[in-house]
Amino acid sequence: QKAGTTSLFEYIHQHPLAIKPKRRETHCFDWRWNTKLKSLQQQQEWCMNFFWKDELQHHPSCLTGDSTPSYLIDSIRVIPRLKQIFQHYAEMKFFIMVRDPIRRCQSHYAMVTSLDGTPAQIKARGIQWKNKTIEQTIQEDLQLLHKYGVIPYWDMKKECMDEELWNNFVNSPQEQDAWNAYITNCVPLNTGSYGIVARGLYALQIQSWLKEFTPTQFLILKLEEFQNRGIQSIMEDVWCHLGLPPYQVHDESPSNTRSYKSTMAPHTQQMLERFFTPHNQRLEHLLHNTRTGVRGGGGEVWKHPVWKY
Repeated sequence: QKAGTTSLFEYIHQHPLAIKPKRRETHCFDWRWNTKLKSLQQQQEWCMNFFWKDELQHHPSCLTGDSTPSYLIDSIRVIPRLKQIFQHYAEMKFFIMVRDPIRRCQSHYAMVTSLDGTPAQIKARGIQWKNKTIEQTIQEDLQLLHKYGVIPYWDMKKECMDEELWNNFVNSPQEQDAWNAYITNCVPLNTGSYGIVARGLYALQIQSWLKEFTPTQFLILKLEEFQNRGIQSIMEDVWCHLGLPPYQVHDESPSNTRSYKSTMAPHTQQMLERFFTPHNQRLEHLLHNTRTGVRGGGGEVWKHPVWKY
């Protein structure tokens, strides 16, 4: 969320062989999962209603897809349902958008607390952060991550990392259990007001998906590279990943962007830099490990540091 997924969605669907779903964020595996439907066939029909299924059957060269950012963090709910509904999941292609997690955090807070938008959009953002500062929302999420054991290496009082604890805990079964507990208890439905820190733990989220799908099914893109490399260059990687012929994007305008003035205090910025630096390095290692097969839009993109603090 807040890492360029809407823009990527619009760029992809300028290709004549890419067909938009009936809505961008279907949420059919989380918010709109219909628990009243008991049979697999009913669930499949429900989810397929978000796509132009009948029309696509007559055009086998065309592709369609979903763009629901909350799926990345909500892996416990989403992955089993996705595999259940789309039994061709092994042939699917996935995109993951990331950006500087501190900038993502600021943008997330600005969006959720904004009164701009339709009544439906404002309702979906939730009211949990209403009348709270960005510092309060950050501290609340850090406390939840600590409560469920995701970040035992982070000293909440001193606001610093215990390197020995980090090295012993990262990639352990205890970490995965703690992350699952956080997702189960702290990822709600029908609101975007959650996970302001957790959504920036990219490697931890991505690993949950790599355990269930073939790594080569993923293309991971960094938002900052859209400006550094240029949109057309990025889209060449996208077309290749999707198996589509090259196509020139004619409208490079970004989507779902907003201007905002950061209210984050310098102390908070510095604290988050200390917190996210090892997590960013963890993402570097994940994408530099060629054995995973994950496509990351060029190795140079992920050289240390991924984001300069």
